[in-house]
Amino acid sequence: MPEWFDSPNEMLVVVGLCSAVFGGLFWVIDARISKVIHAVTPNSGMSMRDAVDRIETKLDTHIQWHLEKTNE
Repeated sequence: MPEWFDSPNEMLVVVGLCSAVFGGLFWVIDARISKVIHAVTPNSGMSMRDAVDRIETKLDTHIQWHLEKTNE
């Protein structure tokens, strides 16, 4: 045991504090990653991915209309 620890209880306190800090950091990172995943995966129509899909569909339809118009 290092010199700056007077008793095993101090080691437990340090280990407990470190685990609390790292656990909190993990929780915050996990929550933020979950929000990003929710925003970029298709769901009930409220995600960014759903909005991009709607725009892409409208753009494809518009381009197809122009292509058909020029072939007439």
